[in-house]
Amino acid sequence: MKAVLVLGIGQTLRGDDAIGVKVVETWAKAYPEWAHHPLVDTAFEPLPGLALLDHIAGFEVAILVDAVLAGPGAAPGSLLHLTPDDLADFDRGAGSAHGWGVAETLKLGKTLGKAEMPNKVLILGIGGRQVEIGADLSPEVASAIPGAVAELHQLVQGALKESEITLKEVS
Repeated sequence: MKAVLVLGIGQTLRGDDAIGVKVVETWAKAYPEWAHHPLVDTAFEPLPGLALLDHIAGFEVAILVDAVLAGPGAAPGSLLHLTPDDLADFDRGAGSAHGWGVAETLKLGKTLGKAEMPNKVLILGIGGRQVEIGADLSPEVASAIPGAVAELHQLVQGALKESEITLKEVS
């Protein structure tokens, strides 16, 4: 099993939907030694759909960074630490710019009991406002990038520490 996946989700030409990709890109540039750590894979996915299950398969920890467009506490620019179970609050009426949404996909993976699912899935959600094609990030969401990068770095450090301990125990 691989250790940590950092996955930026979003379409860069759809306004605030780009925030997941922008945060992971900014983090990778700010912390290249972490983004290129042998136990960390950094990736981007504009339209994960059901392919998300294949993307996260085989990792101990998957950290997903994505825009959250509806639900409790999802004001534009707000940072939300979510688990797949928390995403149930965002299912109804939230919609997804990705077609088959992250919440539905993770729920399906759990329901199917896929053995290669990560032991832990962490979601850093950033509240978004608009996802119009051709739009830039809204100012509120763009201003959240530095804080989101800091939060992501803490998540990666924690996940890597847990994974290295787990991997050493397995070795």
